[in-house]
Amino acid sequence: MRTKFKFLPPTREEVERYAKHLGVRMEGQRFIDYWETRGWKLTKSRPMVSWKGAVRTWKANSLKWGDGEVQKLPSRNQVKINVGYQGR
Repeated sequence: MRTKFKFLPPTREEVERYAKHLGVRMEGQRFIDYWETRGWKLTKSRPMVSWKGAVRTWKANSLKWGDGEVQKLPSRNQVKINVGYQGR
């Protein structure tokens, strides 16, 4: 027997924190606004189950299409290298 659960939409902060965990920066409110207008449904009859899965898809599509919705964050190695750079 399957247990039913109530989908809880994420907050802007949760979306942005999860995107950062994935190594990208994205506007959490834009993501939420998009899915709220769709009623948090993937199709007319299929409700969203995982907002984290939707963030991963949003990231993949944005990077593939180059629409600027998502920006890659510098890797830790790049940050360490750039910290010591004096511009000379």
